[in-house]
Amino acid sequence: MLAGGWMALHNGNCTVCRDLWGRFVLREDDAYSVERLQIDLMDQLNQTRVSSGQPLLRYDAELSRWLDQRLQDGQPLDRLSACCEALMNERPRYLDVTVGSASGTSLQALRSGYAGFVETPHAEPYTHMGFAMRETAAGLGREAVLMLVRRLRDFKPELLHQAGDTAFYAECQHCQHGHALRAPPTDSSSTLECPKCGRIYAVVATDSEGRSHYVNEFLTGYQPPAIYPPRQSRIEQMFAIWSAVQSSCLYTRDPGEKRQSTDRWQLAMETQNLGQGDCEDSAILLTDWLTSRGMEARVVLGKYGDIGGHAWTVTRVDDREYLLESTSAEQPDVNRPPLVSRVGGRYMPEVMFDREYLYVRTNPRAVWDGEYWSEKTWIKLKLGHPTQLDDILATRDSSNALGVNALGANALGANALGANALGGAVIAPQQPAAQVSPGLALTQPFSPRSSPFLGLLKLKPSDSTWKLMNPLPNWRNESQPPTWQEAFGEGSRSSAGR
Repeated sequence: MLAGGWMALHNGNCTVCRDLWGRFVLREDDAYSVERLQIDLMDQLNQTRVSSGQPLLRYDAELSRWLDQRLQDGQPLDRLSACCEALMNERPRYLDVTVGSASGTSLQALRSGYAGFVETPHAEPYTHMGFAMRETAAGLGREAVLMLVRRLRDFKPELLHQAGDTAFYAECQHCQHGHALRAPPTDSSSTLECPKCGRIYAVVATDSEGRSHYVNEFLTGYQPPAIYPPRQSRIEQMFAIWSAVQSSCLYTRDPGEKRQSTDRWQLAMETQNLGQGDCEDSAILLTDWLTSRGMEARVVLGKYGDIGGHAWTVTRVDDREYLLESTSAEQPDVNRPPLVSRVGGRYMPEVMFDREYLYVRTNPRAVWDGEYWSEKTWIKLKLGHPTQLDDILATRDSSNALGVNALGANALGANALGANALGGAVIAPQQPAAQVSPGLALTQPFSPRSSPFLGLLKLKPSDSTWKLMNPLPNWRNESQPPTWQEAFGEGSRSSAGR
């Protein structure tokens, strides 16, 4: 009590004596805990925020532990600006920090000391509150720190289209450095780079409905419904699929190259249905189709020569690597197989992705060595999760997104793209729209623009199945495939519109 009396005289404030009397004689703090003080402070802050139309604050236990450690380490209350700077340096998840302090001999005195702070509207977009307290002067006094912060949410592409967030918290998968990330634009694809190590650790893109995804989530496991010729080798099938995509997907100029426009990526099924797309759209369709047929394939994003950004497909078949250009006007020629070692000279990759992983170069500044599958050249990163087309369509109005009036429950399930389809056996029968029941129902006339791959199918009203016409010329007998030299001749080339 002598120490308390000395504090009262030192402060020149007799209310301290009253606080000491209430704390030690009347035992007021026995009925008022630190937890109750924190709740009351948050209630008062939120009442002020509600009256000014601001969202409610939430209590942040992590922030409170950090503050408690600072106080126990002797943080002076007259240097709280240094405390704010230390928080943002040590915990980059927190932005827009403000702090208030109070001292008193009881918890009720601390509550009264914060009256001005909690009743003042704060314009900044604070989201969380942290609180810590310590005892001083032989246990007779108390000091407290109350901090308001904007706590950044963990970055997820699907959050980008939600209003309100302009920054997120992210951690680099290479060096585990946590940092604040300004929200990337939702009208184009973006690479996320670590400010510490400088490496790319994620790539996001926007779909046709304005939703953002990790790029590998655009590979949904889709392949056009078709029956393949028997006894077709893997390399012949690769050429057939490549030719089908190249000749039936009209190349359209990337909308992102035009001023004040958007660059939205398409799913493989959308590209097939529209019959057009830019380089990444056709590369996604080609990669998805090849992967569904059991081939290793990746979409590559990088540069081609002097024309700038570009996308293409690389695949590995029978231990040989091929670079497939889906936007070329020149028809694939099996006499000139597009081996990476032969055609890859002008292609400069930056990142690659398949259904599960993103691949970034171990040293982006190193001279490109032409190795698309080398673990020394590429680092594999796990992003998001493998996406199934059914999951995508479940969140969409399929009639608007895909340009068809009906996609029945079985359209993309076991009946159409089940185990048999992925294994290369017979696909479920498909019929013209007038006779279609469960399955891929197309309610518009067959045309290259609305349903491009129907141009590659031997489809008549009386047919009960679709068959993929091999795009190789001079295919004389499905049971007796021709040699490459017979299938491709110099006069058999055709061009597709770009």
